[in-house]
Amino acid sequence: MLLLQLIGEKMDTRKIIAILAVALIAFAGVGAYYLLQDDDDADLKVSYLKKSAYETHIIADQKGIFSNNGVNVESVPVSGSGSDSVNMLMTGVVDIAATGEGPVASAIKQYGDDIVVLCGTNRYTGGQVWVASPEMTGDRALVKFEGNNEASVRASFENAANALDGTILVGVQRGSTTESELKSWLKAMEISFNDFGETANKTVTLKDIKANQLVSTMDAGEIHIMAASQPYPDKAIASIADSYVVGSNEDIGSYGLSVYITKKDIYEEKKDDIKKFLSALDDATEYMNDPDNLEDCTSICAEVCGTDVETFESAWNISNFQIAWTDEMAETLHKTCEKKKVTATLDFCKEICPQDLKEYMEDF
Repeated sequence: MLLLQLIGEKMDTRKIIAILAVALIAFAGVGAYYLLQDDDDADLKVSYLKKSAYETHIIADQKGIFSNNGVNVESVPVSGSGSDSVNMLMTGVVDIAATGEGPVASAIKQYGDDIVVLCGTNRYTGGQVWVASPEMTGDRALVKFEGNNEASVRASFENAANALDGTILVGVQRGSTTESELKSWLKAMEISFNDFGETANKTVTLKDIKANQLVSTMDAGEIHIMAASQPYPDKAIASIADSYVVGSNEDIGSYGLSVYITKKDIYEEKKDDIKKFLSALDDATEYMNDPDNLEDCTSICAEVCGTDVETFESAWNISNFQIAWTDEMAETLHKTCEKKKVTATLDFCKEICPQDLKEYMEDF
C-alpha cells in the first residue's frame, strides 16, 4: 500500500527500485529464519501433543530411542487437540501425525484412502473427562454417573438448565476425539443438546473452544462444563476450587485410541524409515510396560507436559500400551466413524493399515 502511494506521488524509478530491494531482503530474511528452524537432517518429522495419550512418543523421544533405531526424528509439538496434529500432516509441515481416533475419522471423511494408519499405540477408556465449574451447585448441581442412575443424571442436567434460564454451556474442541465421546455420552444419558452454532431450546449447548483454553475459559465463567482429555481435566480440578468431575467416556464403555497416521505418498516414499520408527516405538513400549520403569516414565512425561506425576500415574492405570493395528483398534475407529457419520466400513478400518506393515509389527 505504501509503495502504491509513493508511485502515485510520482517517485522516481531509482527510489522505487531501492524500496523493492529492501522489501525483498526483508522477505528473504523471514524465509531464512524459518529455514533455520527446520531440521534438514530429519528422516521423519512427527507432530504430537504434550499431554496424556502421547506417552509413547514422549518416552521414545526423551530416551533417545529413535536414534538408537537408526532413524532421525524431529518431534514437532502442537497445542490444542489431535485435530491440530492432523492439520500439520495435511498441510505438509510433518510426515506423520500422532493423534486420536476422532481426528482420524474426520481425516478419512475429507481425504478418504489417502490416509494411512501406521499403528495404534494405546487403546484405553476413561481418558475423556467432563468437569463442571464451581458455579454448578445448589439448584444447578449435577449428578455424576455411577452405574445405573441415568435418570438422575438427566434430571440434574435439566434442572440446572432451567436454573440457568436456558441451557448449560459445554466447552469442547470441535473435531477432537473428546467431541465424539461427549456426544455419545449425552445421547446415552438422553440429554438433549445443541450442536455447535445451534440455538434451539436444548438442555446443553456445545461451544467450540481449543482444548488448551478450556480451563481458563471455565475459570472466567464463560462455560459451565469443560470436556477434554488429560491433563486438562486434572488441571481444572487443581486450579479451579470446587470444580468437580461429572462423567467420562468410561461411563459408556467407550474406548479411545492413540494412533499414528500419514499420507499414502509419504508412506511409499519413506517406508524404510517408517519401519525403523515403529521399531523404536515398540522399544519404548517395552520400556514403559516394565513396572520397574514406571517412576522414570511418569516423571519424564510430567516434566515434558508441565503437569504433575499423578496425572500420568492415572494414565498408566487405564492404558494398554502396544504397537500394532489390531481388530479391536479397527473396531474402535469404525465406531467413531459411525458416530461422526463418516462412510467407512469395518473392513476399510482394518485395511487402512497396510498389510506389509501389520506383518512387520507381528514380529515385535
